Amino acid sequence: MENSDEKKNSFLTPKVRYKLKEYTLVIFIAVTAAFFLKAFFVEAFKIPTASMRETLLVGDFIVVNKLLYGTKTSGKFPLFDFKIPKFETPGIREPLRNEIVVFKFPGNKDELTPSENINYIKRLIGLPGDTIKIISKNVFINNVELNESEKILINNSREGSLIFDSDKIFPVGKNWNEDNYGPIVVPKEGAVINLDLYNINEWKNIIDREHGERVISIRDGKIYLKEKVISNYTFKKNYYFMLGDNRDDSLDSRYWGFVPQELIIGRAELIYWSVDNESEGLLPSIRWSRILHLLH
Repeated sequence: MENSDEKKNSFLTPKVRYKLKEYTLVIFIAVTAAFFLKAFFVEAFKIPTASMRETLLVGDFIVVNKLLYGTKTSGKFPLFDFKIPKFETPGIREPLRNEIVVFKFPGNKDELTPSENINYIKRLIGLPGDTIKIISKNVFINNVELNESEKILINNSREGSLIFDSDKIFPVGKNWNEDNYGPIVVPKEGAVINLDLYNINEWKNIIDREHGERVISIRDGKIYLKEKVISNYTFKKNYYFMLGDNRDDSLDSRYWGFVPQELIIGRAELIYWSVDNESEGLLPSIRWSRILHLLH
């Protein structure tokens, strides 16, 4: 009678071993190719909320172009828990106004680092250095009214009044609301802002984030960056101001602030699949008219 080793050896014939190696190589190549495609070129996302309605609906699946703005890898190989060298590719160009972009959530307005690692999708409204102002829901960029897409969803029968609760709107201490907002300047790399006791709370958190720690403090009526007294600050990064197309139902830059360029993942290109999970029946209804729809 054959022992267990003999049975094992009889099973792993040269032909079987060759097939196992072949299949292993194919799987490795497929995973590697998927990794590089996802890391540098495109990525798929599902729309989870109604903040971009009517442009994007809950249940839309979109393709995001990561090559356009440049990208970085996470430094981990997918499916396996081991590190690989980090790669970074230069972008073809900078993000443009009115483009729909996917980005990593920068955190709530008072957080040094985000409490949750999630991706957001919004429309890019403000470029670095722009002055943003919203008057009765109308958006102005550098004192010129923005010509917005016809798909922007605004409920003109509802308009907020000036609020005095700094817990709701970014930045703290402003008597603004979501419908009457600003003016506010989007930080730009190399731009200098003057700081005083009246405006330091507006900029404290973004300065702390640039240093990766809490560096701003106020002592004896003076503003300190670590142990140095300062009266101005030079920004180290470019930032962007984002709004949802569904203006009355969108948590965006009006609430949590600016998005640094390094957190932008890519531009939303098209809807490749769409289902209505709220449709009647056991299976969700497919929205055929939205499939392969280009996004603008």
